[in-house]
Amino acid sequence: MGKPLLPDEELKKLAIRAKREKKALAELFDSLFDSIYSFFFYRVSKPEEAEDLTQAFFLKMIEALGGYRPSEVPFMAWCQKIARNLLIDHYRQTKTFYPPEVISQLPNGRAQKEIELEEKRAVLYKALKTLSVDYQEVILLRFLLGFSVKETAEIMERSVNAVKLLQFRALKAMRKILGEESE
Repeated sequence: MGKPLLPDEELKKLAIRAKREKKALAELFDSLFDSIYSFFFYRVSKPEEAEDLTQAFFLKMIEALGGYRPSEVPFMAWCQKIARNLLIDHYRQTKTFYPPEVISQLPNGRAQKEIELEEKRAVLYKALKTLSVDYQEVILLRFLLGFSVKETAEIMERSVNAVKLLQFRALKAMRKILGEESE
């Protein structure tokens, strides 16, 4: 696994250095890997496809790095745009939206709380996959990847108010789905 995601200002500095230094590029890779892999995994559900898309992301990022302008857009917003475009291309090519995966076999002796947490995650993931792509994306960016409303707006190419409304509607839809499943 990679390092924790650095603040955007640090990522910008690293990206500038990565244009000319292999070591900085490796640090950038380490910092971004978990976040980018998670973005893909939560969308395609299959580890192999998430790995392929993550690899494709880094190739595209390296190719486009020379054109990155730190003064124009936050680095993570720029990265998420690359990832989003790759995901859209993937969906177009495969014409597949994958159902949520079943909880993996739990090893013996695992604490009951951990099992319950896995079950809750599976229920949330299943509910998330029933939402529209925009609702999934706003929930993923805001709550799973931890982007601010402003950063989410930049990534999704929407206004801040549009993201707030989209988030409100997405959460309302999630509550409705989860309420129906608990009955």
